[in-house]
Amino acid sequence: MIREKLLKDNLDGQLLNLMQVEFPLVVRPFEEMGRRLGMADGEALNRVKQMKAGGLIRRVGVVIDWRRLGFRSTLVALRLPEERLDAAASIISQHPGVTHNYGRQHHFNLWFTLTVPPEDDPEVEAQILSARAGAEAAVILPSIRVFKITANFNMVDSGSPILEVAGNGSAESAPPLFHLSSEDRAVIRALNRELPLDETPFEAAAGQVGLTVERLLERARSLKEAKVVRRYGAVVHHVRAGFKSNALSCWKVPAGEIEAIGAKVASFPTVSHCYERKTGGGWYYNLFAMLHASTEDACRSAARDIASATGIADYLLLFTQHEYKKERLGYLDD
Repeated sequence: MIREKLLKDNLDGQLLNLMQVEFPLVVRPFEEMGRRLGMADGEALNRVKQMKAGGLIRRVGVVIDWRRLGFRSTLVALRLPEERLDAAASIISQHPGVTHNYGRQHHFNLWFTLTVPPEDDPEVEAQILSARAGAEAAVILPSIRVFKITANFNMVDSGSPILEVAGNGSAESAPPLFHLSSEDRAVIRALNRELPLDETPFEAAAGQVGLTVERLLERARSLKEAKVVRRYGAVVHHVRAGFKSNALSCWKVPAGEIEAIGAKVASFPTVSHCYERKTGGGWYYNLFAMLHASTEDACRSAARDIASATGIADYLLLFTQHEYKKERLGYLDD
């Protein structure tokens, strides 16, 4: 696997797992992680630099739960002529609210997520974008419930692709709103930048927003406890990590069974994201789960396992053909 070429040894894998799930919000985070893993002084930072240079780590930074701040989002699927796909994807990717944009194997061949500020309507914005891209048809699929969001990839155990995080697998609809203070906004702006890879990486960010590093980290830990910050840590390049086959699975689940089935699907170690979404526009699949595996056959096998465990036989697998965009949302940047 590509992952094995980019990891020096199993200790690299343990370090990257720790960086994804429990990155310490302290003045010297790399020293702290090295201490936990029994490394010599400076070793953890050097290993991280090598993994970043090798392309295994996309970035180190914050992941915000924008729903807590009143932002709204939707998944959108467009049908486009193949000869127009790249040009249309470029138009879609220019929107600052589009974080993920993929070409997929289906007659709806362009899929993207769109997030907009509280004063905007994501469905209206999606319709405008679809028309601008020249789509022949569009399906707009806002989420109803979230069962799982954890894009943390297991770098130690290849038999369990996704690192499980406490709290995933329980249904969650719209969370309560959190009102940011001006200081909180400054903290999020600081955390939303790429973390410099040095021994005291938060010092420069704190200085840029006029806070002491201790105050920055205190508020960062508070925002994480309030679940405004969903996580802070490394974002892994999953394809380089060996998870080369990725499919959006779409399931038709009876309305009365959606909560139980959603929780069961979310429990699978091949699933990183699981949502219940509205149907419409001729689209009747209401449960969506992202599957990750090393091969297409392994992805298909994972879907069969889910179908067997849930009794849901009506499903689609939409394999990723091209990644047009995968970026953080920068609405609170300067």
